[in-house]
Amino acid sequence: MDINVYAQHLQNSHNLFRNFSSFLFRFASRPDFYNRMTIFESYMRHDGTFDAYELNDIGELEYHFEKDARFDALSRGDKSDIKKYKEQEALYLAMAK
Repeated sequence: MDINVYAQHLQNSHNLFRNFSSFLFRFASRPDFYNRMTIFESYMRHDGTFDAYELNDIGELEYHFEKDARFDALSRGDKSDIKKYKEQEALYLAMAK
């Protein structure tokens, strides 16, 4: 049985035992979710993209290119270190496709 089918079955069941199983299923899967989100945030902080994302007034996630540390020279147009500028430009073009 697929895990999604099993989770849906537990959610729709009104049996006391199955609702308890649903509680245990959620309780057991929550640490995995928190672990994955911690790793995701750590990678974003390491890459310098964490500060580029903000929530707007209606709760939607917005990306601000100029705050992304991966593209700091590219967003400022700073060509003093041309190698760094070209690397950031190449990364930007690779991600755009």
